[in-house]
Amino acid sequence: MAKRDAREDRERRAREGLDSVEPKLSYIDLKIDPATQAIAGVALSLDGTVLPAISDARLPVDAGKHQLTIRAPNYDSWRAEITVGGPAATENVTVPPLQSKPAASTPNALAPPSQNLPVQANQTEQLQERTQHGRVRATAYVIGGVGLAAVAVGSYFGIRAIRLNNQADQICPASSCVAAQAAAIPKSEDAIRDAHLSDVFIGAGSAAVISAAVLWYLYRNDPPAAAPYAAVVPHAASLGYRGTF
Repeated sequence: MAKRDAREDRERRAREGLDSVEPKLSYIDLKIDPATQAIAGVALSLDGTVLPAISDARLPVDAGKHQLTIRAPNYDSWRAEITVGGPAATENVTVPPLQSKPAASTPNALAPPSQNLPVQANQTEQLQERTQHGRVRATAYVIGGVGLAAVAVGSYFGIRAIRLNNQADQICPASSCVAAQAAAIPKSEDAIRDAHLSDVFIGAGSAAVISAAVLWYLYRNDPPAAAPYAAVVPHAASLGYRGTF
């Protein structure tokens, strides 16, 4: 706004504020093993907040301890506690390949096999995947709602900043004001403050909305219903059908 209005003094103050804040930001530089990133249903959470499992991500965080978790169906979860010093600290975190869970042991030949075990195991796995997708979608709706609210608040401050700036310009059109026009100074300062708040709320809200859209897109559909299958076990043969309704 200051650049558009050719107000060099305001533009200079805005850039000085940005330059003073940026060196204080802390980050987690995250690298995920390609094999882990390729697993269907892999999910990343930072301090309980689900995020897209994207490698080479630069996550802005507050200084202190953070809990990072990587989960995937049929794999052991990977967890780490990361301590980020601050300000202006960066912690590099590399997520190793996830270890697949051991397969179920072969039934004892002397014991009669259970005909329902394959169906139950597959149904349980499918139910867990559907539950996970539903939770992620619910989280996306919450993040998106919060983001839209932040954008709305930022828009309010932006409109208010424009109004105050116009009022200040009407009182004191020049870059410097005489004593009789001193009433323009607090309006100008309030306009700058509201413009900063607008930038913060709209920026954070937009990031939240984009993150929610990415989460919803990745988890928009539940896992497809399983196709018919046949299983052969020692001393017995079974044919089963699995589906959803």
